[in-house]
Amino acid sequence: MSELSIAREKGVIESLRQSTLVDLLATDVITTSKTSEDLQTAPGIVSVITQQDINAFGARSLEDVLNLIPGFTVGRSNRIGYHSTLYVRGSSSFWGESVLFLLNGQRLNEGLTGGAMSFIPDYPLDSIKQIEVIRGPSSALYGANAFMGVVNIITQNGKESEGGQFSVRAGSNETLLLKGEYGTQVNEEFNFKLYSSLTHYNDEDLPQRDVTWSSGGNTEQLINRVNTDARHLLHLGGRAQYRNFDIELGYNTSQNSNNWGVGTLSERTEASYRHHFKTEQLNIGIKHQFDFSEHLALKTQASYVNNRSETQLRASLGSINRFGQEASEQLATANTLLMPWNTDSLNIETSIGWHIRNHHNLIVGLSYEHDHVNAMIDKSNVNLAKKLVLDNYIESQTNGMPESQREVYALFAQYSWTINEFLKLTAGIRSDSYSDFGTTTNPRLALVYKPTNKLNIKALYGQAFHAPSLKDLYRYTRSIKSNPDLEPETMKSYELQLQYQLRHDLLLSSSFFKFNTDNVIRNVSTQNPKNPIEVQVDNLGQSSADGIELELFYRPYKKFSLFANYTYTDSDQDTDGRSVDIEGVPKQALNIGFQSQLSSSLDFNISAYRRWQWTSQAATPIYADFTPPDYTILNSRLIWQAQSNLKWTFDVFNALDSIPSYPSQHSFVPEGIPANGRTFLLGFEIQFD
Repeated sequence: MSELSIAREKGVIESLRQSTLVDLLATDVITTSKTSEDLQTAPGIVSVITQQDINAFGARSLEDVLNLIPGFTVGRSNRIGYHSTLYVRGSSSFWGESVLFLLNGQRLNEGLTGGAMSFIPDYPLDSIKQIEVIRGPSSALYGANAFMGVVNIITQNGKESEGGQFSVRAGSNETLLLKGEYGTQVNEEFNFKLYSSLTHYNDEDLPQRDVTWSSGGNTEQLINRVNTDARHLLHLGGRAQYRNFDIELGYNTSQNSNNWGVGTLSERTEASYRHHFKTEQLNIGIKHQFDFSEHLALKTQASYVNNRSETQLRASLGSINRFGQEASEQLATANTLLMPWNTDSLNIETSIGWHIRNHHNLIVGLSYEHDHVNAMIDKSNVNLAKKLVLDNYIESQTNGMPESQREVYALFAQYSWTINEFLKLTAGIRSDSYSDFGTTTNPRLALVYKPTNKLNIKALYGQAFHAPSLKDLYRYTRSIKSNPDLEPETMKSYELQLQYQLRHDLLLSSSFFKFNTDNVIRNVSTQNPKNPIEVQVDNLGQSSADGIELELFYRPYKKFSLFANYTYTDSDQDTDGRSVDIEGVPKQALNIGFQSQLSSSLDFNISAYRRWQWTSQAATPIYADFTPPDYTILNSRLIWQAQSNLKWTFDVFNALDSIPSYPSQHSFVPEGIPANGRTFLLGFEIQFD
């Protein structure tokens, strides 16, 4: 093995074992201001997850990472297919539309749902440098979807990670995780990085909670049901830098199958009985920086994202149980609903950054966004009323969406002033003009005060907006009526963070937040006696959230480190003068992790998170109300550095075999979507030139 590979591997190990609180506080972030600055003076409440953190805890995907962030919970959803979803600081976001996702600073959210996780079940962690998470709104800098937070996935370039690596993990539930990457700096002007990963698992016999439903005057109890969850995901990507150009390409495809809904019988878990969700995503990004001088630079970036999916829904267990054995067998493998989607987004942005002397920074920029969704009509090859499987697919007369598009023009500016060595002020504003609902303008103000080396205080105010998605404006179904006259949700936010380094090895942090939201977009019953489950998307009422996040980082010596964070949120919504809890969110969350060096070549690390005191989902005309159960997830990882270029790993995910039931579309999944059970993985990672 070359000296380069040995040095690189040793560097990663020593960085992991010897990093200090000083290193943590000196971490540079770029997401809060679109320019590099240190974590303590950045005008936002930010969490940073490094490559070393990901390796230490064996995170398999972005879900594993975000579940350890204060205020974040990742669940499951079935709103457009089968994918992850987000609950952030007391908000419920089944599409993940309240959080903006970026890849190296370029937008991933699409226009159909507004989210970035609707077409990708989860994001793999290939070639990650670090993940920056802004906990709080950032519409004054990024516009729509930066409503409750921003997640910026920053990848490595060939200069930062020369050489290659290949890893394999395999184990229970037919799990197989493959990952490979290679990067090199060809010369001073050109470097590139290639990476790929494959994820496969098939988790069967997940328990499904019993449920009773009422329809047409009849009541039926569904008991002793199970669920399945299978996933096959391939990711290919690359990044190249030439002079001042930075180009990124990515392709994701996945095939998912499960029995989410009311579950199925234990003898009907084969693939032919399952719902299927197929996806493809292509993303292309290019950035360029032109330096007029040491203090003045022009940055231009453009990105294109295309998402395609096909959802195949099987007949529900409640329906097929009433049709008799012969008809039931036929209907169980037929598609009661076939939904193809195709949406693409183009984003272009240019900005000028001016560093004025030593204490002033100004950024002014323009951006353009174009979102497009192809026309779609649901199809079916089954007639449930006649208990027949049809030879051909029949187009629905009630479920579909016309071809839709929107354009967004935006102007933004941000000014920061380092008043003295103790005080920094940041002010920003952004105006977005939408082709469908008009213009919205959102300012922000941040004051960072550091009176001593041990104490750091941030006071933040901001306004944000959540644009209605194209789905909410134009999608129609038998039970949901869209609304082309929707207005954006608007928010005012107040945040305060206090960080105190009690000792050289102990850092404490507390963050307080308050959000007030108007024009909340929600489904409102139409009170249609012929269709009691019919709702219309509308702006109705207000919502608010208050909460606190407490964090602890402790590293008494090189061989041990500990982090812990706790979040309490009280959120409610006001409709017709009544104040009720926001549905289906956890009020309390606790995350813990520690890393320990057992010997010079052996590390043992544990991470865990608990969610409890969930609010209920209200009853529907068919189902009773549902309160998600409390749960605790415990993960562990053992790392053996067998050689300088070879390490073995043993992971246990969900060691307690907890089965959360995440809230989702209550009319379709009345008792929540179960998560995966206990999983054991044995693997190795090898470095090469």
